[in-house]
Amino acid sequence: MLVGPDRDIHAIFWREATINARLKEVMVKSFNDVLDLSRKHTVDMRTAAYMLAVSRVADATLTRGIPSTLGEAARDAALRSEDPIRCRMKI
Repeated sequence: MLVGPDRDIHAIFWREATINARLKEVMVKSFNDVLDLSRKHTVDMRTAAYMLAVSRVADATLTRGIPSTLGEAARDAALRSEDPIRCRMKI
C-alpha cells in the first residue's frame, strides 16, 4: 500500500513501513526529550512536556521576531536574559 501526506500535491509516494519507521523515530526522540527534561528539573512528565512546548514557542517567537503589538516593555522583557519563564526553566 502506498501512502503519503503530500502525495496529491507533490506526487510523492511513501511505503507504509517507511512512514511508520519515521514516525517511530520522531515519537521516541520526543519521549526522550521530555524524559530528560523531567529528570533534569525533577518534575512529572506532563510538566516537562509543557515546559518543552513553552520553550519551543518562545524560541520560535524570538527567532521570527516579536510583533510590535506587544509594546516595547513586553518586547524588552522577552528579549532580556532575566525573562521569568527562561529563568525558572533554565533550559
